[in-house]
Amino acid sequence: MDEIEIEAKRDEDGKLAVQVRDKHPPATDEEIFICKGKVAESRLRIRIMFPYLSQIILAMGQRYSDKIERAGVDKYGRLYLYAPWMNSLTDSERDAIIMHEAMHLLLMHTERAAAINAEHEMYNYAGDFAINSILRANGVSMPEGALLPELAGFPDLRSTEEYYALLEEMVEKNKDGDGKGNKKGKGMQDRMEGQSNSNERGDPNGDDGSGAGGREGQWEEEGMADALSPAEQQELRQVTAQAMREYSKSRGSAPGGWERWIDDILGPPKVRWDKRLFRVVAAALTEVKGRTHINWKRPGRRQIPGFMLPAKHSIIPQMGLFVDNSGSMGDVNPDHPLGKALREAQGVIEQMNLPSVWYGAVDATPNFEMVQTRNILKEKLVGGGGTDMRLAWQRAEEMGLHILILFTDGYTPWPETDPGIHSIVVITSGDESTGVPDWCHQIIVKD
Repeated sequence: MDEIEIEAKRDEDGKLAVQVRDKHPPATDEEIFICKGKVAESRLRIRIMFPYLSQIILAMGQRYSDKIERAGVDKYGRLYLYAPWMNSLTDSERDAIIMHEAMHLLLMHTERAAAINAEHEMYNYAGDFAINSILRANGVSMPEGALLPELAGFPDLRSTEEYYALLEEMVEKNKDGDGKGNKKGKGMQDRMEGQSNSNERGDPNGDDGSGAGGREGQWEEEGMADALSPAEQQELRQVTAQAMREYSKSRGSAPGGWERWIDDILGPPKVRWDKRLFRVVAAALTEVKGRTHINWKRPGRRQIPGFMLPAKHSIIPQMGLFVDNSGSMGDVNPDHPLGKALREAQGVIEQMNLPSVWYGAVDATPNFEMVQTRNILKEKLVGGGGTDMRLAWQRAEEMGLHILILFTDGYTPWPETDPGIHSIVVITSGDESTGVPDWCHQIIVKD
């Protein structure tokens, strides 16, 4: 009977994970020496054939471990290799493995998996589908048994999140008694479950460590030797994306499958508008709540003998939600940008547990109608048409509001000076060139 080793370890969520593996014969010094030479040759070939990957390949520290099944990467950018297995590969297969692990870092799989609270093994498989399809599109020979999208009947060159969603759907369809599954999907699910629960070494990819969005491997070492900080990793992504862009200028197109990634890294930060709205409002409320009001009419609870100290009271934030009443704004239908924005605003009111807000439609008259409410979706907007957003800030100052959220298409006059109110302008037209003042937080509603 083959010798095996069993390890039980709790993951970061507190769940007990049991791994049963073939016990590796320890790599000899000669095998490690040979592997180091082969890896050095691979790195040189990669730099020649894929020059835009040079920086990330050179930056990754290397570890040779008998504990790892084949190859993996930790969240600090350190590459772990089992020397005898690496020595058994062809040159092109070895190149593919090194590039594969580097791409987990480039594609930010650790951060992205955490952002969606992904199931570790499934996200690791999704990431491998995405990476291997990109490598293949660039002419890289994949090792035997590599995870490729067609194994599950999935299309080529999709993002990790798209593959993750497809895997979730596949698992759901292939539940017992459903009858909707396909042979490829069922086979892929069996393979995933077998990889997690059997003692077979299985796929060249599929358990790549904390740097791939998976669980921390028991082969990952402690300490920070050769570790890449998050800032250093992000700088490497920037450098790599810029190198790819320069490469594409000389070749006429970007390397296969990398176009969207280059735009994401080098373009402006992309944050969902609804999440940004919540964060900006939450920050404004926190700042206002942190203020104190001094009242000399009442003595404070804490006094110093011989001195009269005033009472201090926390300020209760007063917030206004004003809506542009011009005809170009459209209606509050849930499918319309204004309707979506108002639903998100109502969600903010509920999540922040605000007792009420001031709500109204801004028209061309200074005394436009306002109501105090906790549910803006139940209120009917009333106004006389036309719009001048300068009146919104004028009214907000008169009412002593601390925070103003303004919903508008942007086609309006704007105040010339900052009134000192937390001002959040939600543009429902999708147009970013509307002349919103710099002292406002501008949020563009886009699908």
